Amino acid sequence: GKPFRPCLYRQIGQCLGVCTGEISSREYKSKVIRPLVTFLRGGKKKLISILETKMKRASSREDFEEAGRLRNQINALSKIHDIALLNKSFVEDVHSDKSRLVTTVQRIEGYDISNLGSTGKVGSMVVFNNREALKSEYRKFKIKTVEGQSDVDCLREVLERRVVRIVTQNDADRWPAPDVILIDGGKPQVNAAMQILKKHKLNIPLVGIAKGPERKKNDFIFGVKTREFIKFVNENQDLLIRVRDEAHRFAITFQRSLRGIKR
Repeated sequence: GKPFRPCLYRQIGQCLGVCTGEISSREYKSKVIRPLVTFLRGGKKKLISILETKMKRASSREDFEEAGRLRNQINALSKIHDIALLNKSFVEDVHSDKSRLVTTVQRIEGYDISNLGSTGKVGSMVVFNNREALKSEYRKFKIKTVEGQSDVDCLREVLERRVVRIVTQNDADRWPAPDVILIDGGKPQVNAAMQILKKHKLNIPLVGIAKGPERKKNDFIFGVKTREFIKFVNENQDLLIRVRDEAHRFAITFQRSLRGIKR
């Protein structure tokens, strides 16, 4: 049958790929579910002993990838003192996550840079509110301070100019803060955007969408990796891709209009 699209947990290495068929249901139960049940029943020492035996067997048959995976599990388990501590940590994480992300995200802002040399560097900001494009709040940016061809520096300028409209004390100049920021770009763009937010002490969940190596799939790059935000992105991939595509379209349209004027 048609293969399933990998979930976000698979993309960030927190899932073995049972949803995509990379691992069978039987293997998943053996490698994940049963060890988890053993641990939750208070059998940490027993579980570590079982994993050590499996690791030695994997090494003896030269399955070093599996041996490495088991070693990582053992190391992680060794850092957890007891099940009570785990439960306390989980509860604290959930409360912390919910404080950082509104349960129902309303305003998503998407950003893109279109760069065709010194005469064609522009940025776009699109706004989706309650899953629909809010075109009256779209914004265009002519890049003013970047000399070279760095998309990352262009994005820094755009976000700096945008963020000033959040932190300003002048009500007339203030724009609503987004619940989520989406960047068309990979790790360099996401890192640059996070630096701007941290500089202004803003705690806004941020994610980037980069094209994969084959340019056919979308890779989600997280600026914030909280449980609630990963869940939100996983459940709203199609919406976020729409926002990314609209930001790209808006930037290209603006750039073409400027080139037409220059002619």
